[in-house]
Amino acid sequence: MGPIVAVLFFAAHGVAIPRTLIVDAGHGGDDPGAMRQKLREKNITLAVALKLQKALKKRPDAPPVLLTRRSDATLALDERVDFGALLPDAYFLSLHVNDSSRRKDHGVVVYAYGTTVPAPKARHNPVAPLGPPPEELARESGRFALAIVEALRAQKFAVEGVVHSDYYVLRNHRHPSVLVELGYLSNTKDRERLARSDYQQRLADALAKAAAGYFSRLPKK
Repeated sequence: MGPIVAVLFFAAHGVAIPRTLIVDAGHGGDDPGAMRQKLREKNITLAVALKLQKALKKRPDAPPVLLTRRSDATLALDERVDFGALLPDAYFLSLHVNDSSRRKDHGVVVYAYGTTVPAPKARHNPVAPLGPPPEELARESGRFALAIVEALRAQKFAVEGVVHSDYYVLRNHRHPSVLVELGYLSNTKDRERLARSDYQQRLADALAKAAAGYFSRLPKK
């Protein structure tokens, strides 16, 4: 179900559009993302996104979830940012996998908007410049990112504190947005974990708990 279908569904049933989580599986199609050995970032992010949606559906306190892609599809960055344009109250969670020239780099990294760490230039699907998000959206993105960090740490994942960067999807002008790098393909241990379905499920379950917990603390609509 995409955002247009979701809006029409709720309208047809005479109910208010609920607060929604948009999960974006990074890369896809012509853009494989990071690659190491036989692993492709686009496949890992999609696997975790699908598992995350299923995990949230099992939780009674979880928000409705929409995926920007459910298959190996090519999506431009501006398409991802515009995906939930019709939704009045949504949060955007983009999933990625890291790569580094330093093999010791490992663990999860959670990003919210800021300019502390400039984002690398996109190698695929270049888009027009997009300015910074409104201040309140940026602050709310930071709060959502912190909740994800705390939930991941509680589940014993190695994760830095919130890192502030200007990735394109974090400049979303409509919704609070967070980007999570699920691990490093350049690190042997991370790479072995990310290739396993059970580890992908652990990541999905932790992210589901973080999202559901955060949404439950937000003011009721």
